[in-house]
Amino acid sequence: MGRYSGFGLFFIYLVSSWVNHAQAEGYFKPKHPSPYADTAWSAQHANGRNSDSVNFAAPVELTPAWDALQDRSIAQAPTIGPNGLIYVTSGKGVGVSSLTALRSDGSIAWEAPPYMTPEDLDSSAVGGSAVIDRHGDIYLTDSNQIWAFHGDGRLKWVEALPAEARAALSLHFMDDSVVGVTITGKVIAYNRRNGHSTAPVLSLPVAFPVEEASGMSLPGLWGMDREVLLDAWRIFFGAGWPVSNTPAVHPAKPVMYIPAMTEQGAALFIVAYHRLRRRFEIKQSIYLGSGDVATSPALSPLGESIYVALNTDTLGAFDEPTGRQRWQADFSSQLLASPSVGQDGHIYVGTQDGITAFDADGRRLWRQAFAQWESSVVDSVVTVATNAIYAVVMAGDNPYLVILDARDGRLMGEPMALRASSEAYVVLDRTGMVYISHLGWRTNRPGDGGISAFHPVWN
Repeated sequence: MGRYSGFGLFFIYLVSSWVNHAQAEGYFKPKHPSPYADTAWSAQHANGRNSDSVNFAAPVELTPAWDALQDRSIAQAPTIGPNGLIYVTSGKGVGVSSLTALRSDGSIAWEAPPYMTPEDLDSSAVGGSAVIDRHGDIYLTDSNQIWAFHGDGRLKWVEALPAEARAALSLHFMDDSVVGVTITGKVIAYNRRNGHSTAPVLSLPVAFPVEEASGMSLPGLWGMDREVLLDAWRIFFGAGWPVSNTPAVHPAKPVMYIPAMTEQGAALFIVAYHRLRRRFEIKQSIYLGSGDVATSPALSPLGESIYVALNTDTLGAFDEPTGRQRWQADFSSQLLASPSVGQDGHIYVGTQDGITAFDADGRRLWRQAFAQWESSVVDSVVTVATNAIYAVVMAGDNPYLVILDARDGRLMGEPMALRASSEAYVVLDRTGMVYISHLGWRTNRPGDGGISAFHPVWN
């Protein structure tokens, strides 16, 4: 007889199969540090969970520092590298770079070569932030390629996107791969080291919306390439493309959460990336409603809950392992951005008429309606520090930065007047600096784009 009995061999087979499955599903703790850069804001929504939050106390008093790139509409968040540089994507058009690295004083450290031909980094880069890995390398897409740069501006590699893929609104990291979902519903993965494909393209069962967002007019053309302006408008208002929001990834296992349009309506696809077998698999789809996909999803700090809009005025909370809906919150006005999740697990939602905070069980903690203004609209994604909440609010035609106490929502100091509308992000840095990106579509004047920076005033 052999060394092992038939039962022993069968037992070894079962154990081996379980280990392989557990590794593929990410049940074991990773051997390596997080693939994301160890900075306050290394991805579009700060991190892979789309939390739009940081794990430190931020300043509640600020003073203007500098403005940069005012001639370019900035649609997404600047991201911060371990070298201290601030990476900004834009889409001004032919003859202008679509990726800029700024120093902390607002001066330009380097730019990607200007967009001149389809082989260059083109204007579609404006649709997503540059995501930064733990080595300080940055990744982004344009209309037909995925790009990787070293933190000092040297090209690391560039590869073609799949046919008919178009741009991805954001990229994330799983294991040794950079992964993403294009606006046409193609799930992609590339090796971070050399750009080689690490999994066959997964085509989600999506549908192209047949109606445009109604009641909206195109903004001025001063800050964005005419070739991408309509696509940017469609993404901004959630119309025209199957995927018009940012997917999220689980903090401990290789799973992606992708909002998309299907024939039946809006859905959230839960897609696993099998590391050993190098393939994507749709594990579950959650029906969100008959309307458009309203927001990007966000995950709780440990990834056990998923928060995503069910329609334009309802937030749903789902159990991550099962997809079961845990609770929902209805609002009297439209959700204007994805929910933000603090380090304590509290959820913050910006709507047309204010900001509301919930605990992890769906209990409302507070609501700030900005009653001092006759009419107001939350004009950015809500950003969360451990002590304070940041947002841009439009009071009529005037944009302000407001800082709220995270405990009760009260205003901390006077709102700070801004030079232009945001429609984008407030980004916090560990140094205390605050960066606001300006799409400038609500104020809509030449020079209303770019980045505004603020120094902290520590008491």
